[in-house]
Amino acid sequence: MTLGFYLQGHPITLYEDELAAIVSTPLNRISAGSAVIAGYIEAIRTRPGRRGRTAEICLDDRTARLYATLYSETYQEYRNMLHKDRLVIAVGEAVEDDYYDVGFAFKVDRLYALDEIRAACGELILSLHEEGMKAGLLDGIKALLLEHQGGSRPVRMHYIRNGVTADITPGQSWRVDINDKLLEDMRNLLGRDNVSIDYRDVRRFLHSAPRLKRASGIN
Repeated sequence: MTLGFYLQGHPITLYEDELAAIVSTPLNRISAGSAVIAGYIEAIRTRPGRRGRTAEICLDDRTARLYATLYSETYQEYRNMLHKDRLVIAVGEAVEDDYYDVGFAFKVDRLYALDEIRAACGELILSLHEEGMKAGLLDGIKALLLEHQGGSRPVRMHYIRNGVTADITPGQSWRVDINDKLLEDMRNLLGRDNVSIDYRDVRRFLHSAPRLKRASGIN
């Protein structure tokens, strides 16, 4: 099947490394059972039902397309998140359905924005290699952290010297808001491979965050 056409490549490629720590499977490898998936909303269709409106969204993660359904209660909670060309992370259950190309449909129980997951359980990891240190680098790191200071997420630095890594954790006052601009600027400064996000508690968050509280939260 032919996936969506993007002049500069599929936008999800910017987030694939990060999403790999969050999702349980890419769409082309989905199987029956509970799963955490991610994709851009390519199409949205709503229809009335006996218990209220239901939404069907088509998700595209570059590997495949998958149709996901939000039944009435779930649709009411997350309808403000349903916008075409938006990246979402969905928690739910895949069920076999030969009507669809991938052989499965997906029932959504919870829906998240990436920024919401970053703000809840992300930890910014910066790798600093002694041989790559240059004049002004630490000042540049400090300036970027100050620019995004005031958030809730911790920062951890891996200082690597002669193959030995020492962890440096700045204090509470250096907590930041992890967002696309901070990540882009930090990667331009340190190199893409030296900036990452640790999501060690993401599974617990995805399955335990209060649904109604989050539904009106982060866009």
